[in-house]
Amino acid sequence: MWNFSAWYRRLQHRLDRRWYVPAVAVIAALNAFLPFIPVEIFVVLRVLIRPREWWRTPVIVAAASAAGAVALALVVGHDPQSPIAHFLAERLGQASWDHASAVLRQHGALGLALVSISFIPQQPAVVIGALASMPLWKIALPIWLARSLKYGFYSALAAFAPHWMVKAEHYAELHRRRRR
Repeated sequence: MWNFSAWYRRLQHRLDRRWYVPAVAVIAALNAFLPFIPVEIFVVLRVLIRPREWWRTPVIVAAASAAGAVALALVVGHDPQSPIAHFLAERLGQASWDHASAVLRQHGALGLALVSISFIPQQPAVVIGALASMPLWKIALPIWLARSLKYGFYSALAAFAPHWMVKAEHYAELHRRRRR
């Protein structure tokens, strides 16, 4: 039979290790090349175990995500004929690729920040930015800021929602008692 308490203690023991946040940071950096890694889940799990680190964990992980995006931009910018650029161009279609490139040139860092804060994969935007010869700081800074906000929002929910739930339960109980 499955023992949830033992499983939770083992999970808590691993999430509380010193290596956990750097490991998640490496995963976030690799997320620039492997698009479907749910980094948010790793951040939230850490904050659930250590609520006082709700602000530090997302900033570190967002910095690693920005570093991964810069690495992707360097790879694509160094070789515009790279397989990554061709793959994304084929998937998007030439008209869409040209439109996205024009929007990114026009809106630049703001467009990249909006993509980074949303659920849209940021890899195509980074590749287009690299091919459009955006400076690396205009790739790194918006991604770091946007991802810090995104991961910070999830972290704040993970850190403070249990307390809010207890308060809501308390107020609901008071309301039930008054109605009797």
